[in-house]
Amino acid sequence: QDHEHYEGEDECSAARIRQEATCKSHESGFTYVYNGITLNVLITTLPNNTKETIDPEKHVKLEDLKNSMAAIRHARWFEENAYQSSIRVLVRLLKDFKRRIPFFRIINPWTIDLLAHHSAVANTSGNQLTVPQVFRRCLQLLSAGILLPGSASICDPCE
Repeated sequence: QDHEHYEGEDECSAARIRQEATCKSHESGFTYVYNGITLNVLITTLPNNTKETIDPEKHVKLEDLKNSMAAIRHARWFEENAYQSSIRVLVRLLKDFKRRIPFFRIINPWTIDLLAHHSAVANTSGNQLTVPQVFRRCLQLLSAGILLPGSASICDPCE
């Protein structure tokens, strides 16, 4: 009996999972959503393949492939350079701001990563800053207009 009850639970759980999970395709890949967690899968190819073997009738658009390659470069750069815990905490704070504050909604995730890294690393003391110091530095940079057009803004290290 216990075994039958367990099988019934599995069937109910599987039905619940099927109801909660969604998959939606888009121009450059697909997005899978389950239990409020989103997995965005981007399709790309090796840089050498983009010049001669891309057929616009069959393949993903060249611009989408290049954007996906840039996303991979950005993720690798961030993994290699965001070694300080204060950078990762600031990224989480700024992404929370992005959800709550209208101004932050226009800032893309890559800019948030760069801003957090710049706030933590580009300081004159040369010492590692604490989370409150990094947060204050970030707000100082934003209030100084670092993201405004024509300002001495943050350069993309991957380009």
